[in-house]
This record gives sequence, C-alpha cells and structure tokens, in this order.
Amino acid sequence: MFPLLYFVLTLIVLSIATYTDFKERIIPDKLTYPAIFLGLFLHLLETLLLNNNSFFVALLHTIAAFIFAYILWLFGVWAGGDVKIFTAVIALTPTNFSFFNIFKFDLPFFIYFFIATVLLMAPYPLLLAAKRTIFNKKLRKDFISRIKTLPSMIPNILMLSIFAVALNLLFPFSLALLTSFLLFAFIFFFPTPAKAILTLVFAVFAMLSKKEIFFWQVLQTFFYLSLAFMLLKSVLIFFSISVKALHKKKKISELKDGDIPAKQLVLENNTYVWRSFSFADIIKYLRAKKFNRIQELLKPKNVVISTKAAGLTQEDIEKLKKLAKDSKIAEEIEIKESAPMAQAMLLAYILLQL
Repeated sequence: MFPLLYFVLTLIVLSIATYTDFKERIIPDKLTYPAIFLGLFLHLLETLLLNNNSFFVALLHTIAAFIFAYILWLFGVWAGGDVKIFTAVIALTPTNFSFFNIFKFDLPFFIYFFIATVLLMAPYPLLLAAKRTIFNKKLRKDFISRIKTLPSMIPNILMLSIFAVALNLLFPFSLALLTSFLLFAFIFFFPTPAKAILTLVFAVFAMLSKKEIFFWQVLQTFFYLSLAFMLLKSVLIFFSISVKALHKKKKISELKDGDIPAKQLVLENNTYVWRSFSFADIIKYLRAKKFNRIQELLKPKNVVISTKAAGLTQEDIEKLKKLAKDSKIAEEIEIKESAPMAQAMLLAYILLQL
C-alpha cells in the first residue's frame, strides 16, 4: 500500500512541477515544501503502523539528497527550485521501488535519479542548438569557419605521433602515448624552431632504432590521433557554437525572475562590463602568458550580476533597470535558455520505477 501511495504522490508532485516549470519557468515553494513534509510524515506513519525503519531511511536519504543538491546550487549548476523539487522527490521516494524489477541499485536512489535526470535533459539543448545553428546563417558560417581550422592541428599531431613512436622503444605504447602528451604539454610554449629541433631528434632516434617500420608506425599513429583529435575538436566547436545558439537578447524592462544572464556583470574601473567565461580565452591567455587574466576570468572581482542557474531575482532586475536608466549599461542583455528540469525529473522517475 505505502509504496504505491508514495509513487502516485511523487507522480502528482512532479506533474505539477512540470506544468509550472514549463508554463512559468518556476517551481513554487508552496508545492515543494509541503511535498517534503508530507513525504517525511507518511514515512513516520508507516514506521509507527508497520514497525519498520522507513522514517529513518527517508530522513537520512532526504538529508543526503538535499546536501548533494545544495552543493550543486552553491556552484551555480542548479536553481533553488531544482534543489527543492529534487529533495521533495527523495522525501517521498527515498528508495527505488522498481515495480517490474528492471532497475535495482546498490547506491542511494537519489544518485541514479540525478544521473537519469541529467541524461534525459541533455538532448533538449543540444537538439535546439543544432537546429538554430543549421538555420542561422551567422552561426552556420561561424561553425564552418572554425571547422576549416582543423588542418592547423596537423603539425602538432605529427609531432605527437613521432614522440609516441620514439618513446614506444622505451615504454609500452599506452605509457609512451601518455608520456608524449606530457612532453607536448611541457614544450607547448616553446618557440616553433625549438619544437621542430626536438621533434627531429626524436625522429632520428626512432629511425635509427627501427627504420624498417618507423614510417609505417608514425603514419598509423598519426591517422588514429588525427581522427580522435579532429573529432574531439569538432565536438568542442559544436558545443562552443551551441552556447551562442542558446543565447537570446532581451530587454531589461521585460526580464522576469529566474532569467539567467549569459554573462556576468562586473564593475571595472568604475565601468560596468559584461564578462563571459570560456576555455578558449584560457588557452589564449596561456599562450600569451597572461596568467593574471586567467585569474580574473576564474575569480572575477566586483561581480554585480552572476550567471548562476538560480537566475535573476527581483532585486537584480531592479538593479539592472536602474543601471540602464542611468545609461551605465545597454537596455538589452543576453540571457541563456535552459532545459526545463522538472520534465526531465518526471521522465527519469517513471523510468527508474520500472
């Protein structure tokens, strides 16, 4: 009786959360808080009636799930509503029922629930970004222009291949490849002539040791590394373009609670500036040896508006309106579109109960 009751109640709570999240982009506290308390109360009732440890299991799992979700909130990954609905689900269903015995787990249910939610949520932004990239001329042109830079990787891949083949004389191939990566990372900032001379030394060493198969091994290694690196870079390029595809301009006067800014607003030298974080910038500053700029990217000072998943509060919006009115920032900002969390949680929950 109790497992079925918990299952039905959780479905109802998640269905309501899905509707409000889709309609208003918010999961209300008047849904999540009562659900948490109701779940714990019902488990206490079960313990008293059936003389089992249901309440203690529910309480322990609910606390653990909340701490886990709260950490995600601290890092800006989840919004406050996501934390509360996640906790509510675990308060109602602390362990997996698996009515058809398809999914049985050793680890706490909330871990699998989180993983399933993330996996089910991922396709939405990717498909949306792919669609917009294909049909947006500017994004499509940007994607193609970046793909055309792939051949520039060839000299570095060839260098890695020669290092790997040469070091394979001393170590097993997997260790030789790993050592090659470490060596390449070490000489990455060396001048090009120095890298060329070092590569030539490795090539001569390997050629003298196994000249019969040297060229074949280099060619074979180069082929597989090229395939792997170019595929990886293509995926990274797509993800980079996807970020832009999921951004849209919005007037500050039309902002709502929960809208997520695409960039941070920081105060620099009495001027308000929108700053974005990207790994491309980190690589660029590494090459230029501007380590102070990397520190500024990772830990910006004087942050006025952040990009946390919780989104803008009414206080943030009023602050932006005042800054726009005083002509200190533009009247439009970029916001991020995010995948609705509750829908993914609902699907994940149903799937895991099979």
